Amino acid sequence: MVLGFILYEAVDFVWHFGKMTYNGSKYVYDWYYEIPSADEIEIDKLKLLEEKIVHLEHLLEDKLDDKLMLNNKG
Repeated sequence: MVLGFILYEAVDFVWHFGKMTYNGSKYVYDWYYEIPSADEIEIDKLKLLEEKIVHLEHLLEDKLDDKLMLNNKG
């Protein structure tokens, strides 16, 4: 009973210590080589989409302004 508990705790410790070591090493590697995280990629995509929407809104406003000017002349 006691041996099983000690073995279980040893395996649990090795597993979690290994996971912490891997995650820490991955974080340092990504930081050093400036690899973007998934959140940063999503934020960049959202910024790009927002810029596209603003550009399309400006195109629509210009088109409407041109159409109104043509209607006022003729």
